[in-house]
Amino acid sequence: MGPTLCPLSDCECGYGLEDNRKDTDAQARVQHNPVAALRDISNGKPDLYLFQAVVNATVDVPQIWRAGASTLYVRYIVDGYERAAPDHHSSLHSSPGGDVHRNLSLTRPDPHWKRPLIGVINVLTGISNAKSVDQDSAILAKLRKSYSAMCAVIWHDLDRLLPPGSQADCLRGTVCRFMAAMASTAGHQRFKNIKCRE
Repeated sequence: MGPTLCPLSDCECGYGLEDNRKDTDAQARVQHNPVAALRDISNGKPDLYLFQAVVNATVDVPQIWRAGASTLYVRYIVDGYERAAPDHHSSLHSSPGGDVHRNLSLTRPDPHWKRPLIGVINVLTGISNAKSVDQDSAILAKLRKSYSAMCAVIWHDLDRLLPPGSQADCLRGTVCRFMAAMASTAGHQRFKNIKCRE
C-alpha cells in the first residue's frame, strides 16, 4: 500500500497529496509576489489554496494589506465569493449522508465568511504588530465603517455559532478574535482621546 493521507486507513485514493502540492505552490506564489497573488484572488472565484496562502501571509506582509486586502476580505464576507466544487473527500467534514467517506464527520462546511474574516484579523494583527496604526489609519477607518455589515453576515449564521462541538468552538473563537482585534486596533483611533474621570 502506497502513502496515503486520507483519514480512512484502507483508502488508497492519495487524498491530500495533491492538496499538499497545491498548498506549497500557492505559498511560493505569495512569497514571490504577494501583490500579484492578492490580485489573482480578487476575481470573485478565487483559487482556495492561493486564497488561504494570501490570508496566512497577510499578518506578516504589509504589502498585502496596503494593496487592498482588507477591502477584498470585507467584500468576500459581505457579498460572498464562488467556491470551487468539492471533490469526494471534501465532504468528509460537511455531509451527514452518503457512503463511508461522507459519514466520517457530521459537521457542515465552514461558512463562506470564515476565511476572509481571518484575513481581516490578520490585517488588524499585522498593523498592530507593525505599530503602524497611524500610517494605516485609512485601512482601519474602512474596516470600522464595514464592521456592522460584517457582523450582520455573521449574525445571519448565528445557528452555526450556538451548538456545542469543536466546529462551532472554532467559529466562535474566530468571531471573538475578530471582535477583539477590531476593538484593540481599529477601535484605537475612536477611543484614544477618551479620558476617564476619577
